[in-house]
Amino acid sequence: MYHEVNMLYSHVFFIRDGKICQEPEKEAIPDPLDLLKDECKKKAHIKRLEEIYQTCNDRVNTKGCTAETCVEELFDLLRAIDKCIKNKVFQVLK
Repeated sequence: MYHEVNMLYSHVFFIRDGKICQEPEKEAIPDPLDLLKDECKKKAHIKRLEEIYQTCNDRVNTKGCTAETCVEELFDLLRAIDKCIKNKVFQVLK
């Protein structure tokens, strides 16, 4: 709960949890793009790509010295997510 307090006529202060603050705490608004990505990550083909990437990542991390990277798997996953959201993104952005 916020209480607005005017001090010295030129500054507005807020009391939050018994402490004086200069700005009110802003409520976090979820990013619509993140919501779309989360929705797409629930689809079966994207879950499968995520599993492939995670398997590769686990394999690389367990090896001491390797030239293997998981860049291709990561790009496949990101490309699939982008393809999934491309038609919906401009409908939710203002």
